[in-house]
Amino acid sequence: SIVVCGSVIGFAGTASAQDGITVRNSSSARCLDADLGTISGNGTKVQLWDCHNDDNQLWDFEHGGLIRNNQSGRCLDAELDDIAHNGTKVQLWDCHGDKNQIWDYDADRGALVNYLSGRCLDADPGAINGNGTGIHLWDCDGRANQQWRFQSP
Repeated sequence: SIVVCGSVIGFAGTASAQDGITVRNSSSARCLDADLGTISGNGTKVQLWDCHNDDNQLWDFEHGGLIRNNQSGRCLDAELDDIAHNGTKVQLWDCHGDKNQIWDYDADRGALVNYLSGRCLDADPGAINGNGTGIHLWDCDGRANQQWRFQSP
């Protein structure tokens, strides 16, 4: 089960490599997905895709705010080059624990907020109805494309 400790999501107990949760977007009901075409290295595209509960759609929420993909072992990462602006790319990168990889959960809004930028994890509203919808950071506005639900597979 998921527990909220302060504003950071974490698991109660010990998780094995097969554990993880899906992160489902409230607007599309699709899941946060690591693109299998680019999953072998840093910079893996993060997108929305029909939920299928394979490891590329399973995530571990670790103490301290890291969100690790089960298949790649890499962490959800906001690209530093454009961190101060809306549209910042969200990708997978080797876990290093810097502030661009730390995420807080705003339970009131259902939002995942990047610690460094203060912006929300956002599914591109212009493409929300299809597989491959891009994920980026955007000013938090409470809309459904910025709301996320967590489910055990």
